[in-house]
Amino acid sequence: MAALPGDARGAEAAWNQARLDVVLRQFRLPCPLAEATAIVLGSTGLGPGVAAPAGDVRCAPRLGVLFLEWRRTISSVTYDEGLAQRIRERIGERPDLTEKRMFGGLSFLLHGNMTVGVVGDELIARVGPDRTERALARPEARPMDFTGRPMRGWVTVSGPRLAQDAVLEHWITVAAAFADTLPPK
Repeated sequence: MAALPGDARGAEAAWNQARLDVVLRQFRLPCPLAEATAIVLGSTGLGPGVAAPAGDVRCAPRLGVLFLEWRRTISSVTYDEGLAQRIRERIGERPDLTEKRMFGGLSFLLHGNMTVGVVGDELIARVGPDRTERALARPEARPMDFTGRPMRGWVTVSGPRLAQDAVLEHWITVAAAFADTLPPK
């Protein structure tokens, strides 16, 4: 999920929790609701979570399916269509360009490799493992982190600088240059 400031982060967490509660009730798990919630949130890095007690398999058979259902319900998070359009205009017409909904947002793939994407009002960019440190030195960038562990070779770009065309152009150029080094999928 995109990092949100203060109240917005709390509102997003509350909304995700409410959706999870609905899904958990639908699945009628034999373990307590709080325990199942903690296991699911802990496994996603979206909450403090707890590990399932050793040997406790009451929830295990259905937790995988439950997690996928919950992710489906929160994957309807909208993305900034204006930012997506700005990306389209800068990438231009490329025969190897495709768009795909992923991560609750919209991703742009070059010859099948994810290059940049929009999640909420933020840009995610695949800069490659060798350029990560240099990319993170820029003030608008931070590590991309959906699961509690930063994804090596990826950055999230946000803030007022993202509104500048030159900044957006920079990130698209860097990400496209990396994607062009990868074999087609």
